[in-house]
Amino acid sequence: MPLWRFGVDAACLGLALVLGALGLWEAYGASLNFTLAAVGGIVAGLALAWANVYFKWGTWRTLGIFALIYLVLGTPLATPREAALGILPTGQSLRTLLTGLIFSWKDMLTVAPPVGSYGGVLIVAFLSALLTALLAGLAAWHLRSPYWTLLPLLAMFVLGIVFGTRDVPMPIARGVALISVLVGWLAWRRFMSTRITGDFSSLNHEQLGSQGSQQLLLRRVVAGALVLTGAGVVTAAATPLLAPETPRKVLRDALEPPVDLYDYPSPLTRFRMYVKTMADDTLLTVKGLPKDERIRLAALDSYNGMVINVDPAAGGSFAPVGDASDIRSADTGQDRTSAELEISIQDYDGVWVPSGGKLMGLELTGGREDELARSLLLQRYLRKRLELDWIGQGRCLHGQGSFPSKAKR
Repeated sequence: MPLWRFGVDAACLGLALVLGALGLWEAYGASLNFTLAAVGGIVAGLALAWANVYFKWGTWRTLGIFALIYLVLGTPLATPREAALGILPTGQSLRTLLTGLIFSWKDMLTVAPPVGSYGGVLIVAFLSALLTALLAGLAAWHLRSPYWTLLPLLAMFVLGIVFGTRDVPMPIARGVALISVLVGWLAWRRFMSTRITGDFSSLNHEQLGSQGSQQLLLRRVVAGALVLTGAGVVTAAATPLLAPETPRKVLRDALEPPVDLYDYPSPLTRFRMYVKTMADDTLLTVKGLPKDERIRLAALDSYNGMVINVDPAAGGSFAPVGDASDIRSADTGQDRTSAELEISIQDYDGVWVPSGGKLMGLELTGGREDELARSLLLQRYLRKRLELDWIGQGRCLHGQGSFPSKAKR
């Protein structure tokens, strides 16, 4: 088969896989690392499938090269934080890649989006793209029927839904585009199979059909794409009328992070100590706080008539923070003022992170940033309290927050 026909197949398969990978776009916070991991995995998987067919590699050689690609390319694409200079393999990056084959899927669901790039969560995007691209290429270029190729392509699309977030990026547009690509590619393969004698996966250089047949194929593909596009537009217009009022459920909603808020001392116990025995000590210093605003250490949302405490049921909504610099759960609203606060920790010692207003991002400085960033917990989805919790203590915080306008108080 000529290389240009391999190229047509690879372009169609790659586009379908990219549309599926976009389902993870919001989960990774639309980061560059996610884009590189997904696209890199797709390109590497299709290249390996082509090499398997073109050079007639056996199963074991293909599996060995697949493992090598996973470890070599996975270091800069899936574990850039653990790699030396961001690209060179290290013991930690290789260990993360190997353990991530099992544990990265759980971490992907238990880390609050955006999940960032710590701890190998990028392995989900890279490995799924690499594996589905390899299987799609092998099915397209080895099997007589092209319909088997749809299985890995649809698997990538479903994976983006299952491991994604409630905010689906362009669901109607992606679905219509995926169907259009698949229908056009299947029409192309059917046309080529009728013009080529023998098995389609052979590498003989047959001549194409007549120019009239090619034009007929082009007209059919264009007509089919227009019909699908029109159906997609109608569906998008009717979606607000037909969609249920209940919010969309994803797999991460069914998992509860193993956090027990009663494992941490009540902030009130520390408050008594701060007021009585540490009244003259400097707990922390703040720069950039708007006038008349306050710094909040913790929010207590449960009162039984005698004791104010945290609601134990709220513990199930806490999850590890993937990227502390971008906290999407904080809805700033319209009548709010943004400010950047720099909080230097001195004598304050507690697990509740000082913050002001609704926290939108947090940057740790002063040493042990990676260790502290991995121990941050964020309360997801609940709007009444947006607190961050860590195990340990840092020396300086730099965050962004939003505060209600005076008129809204």
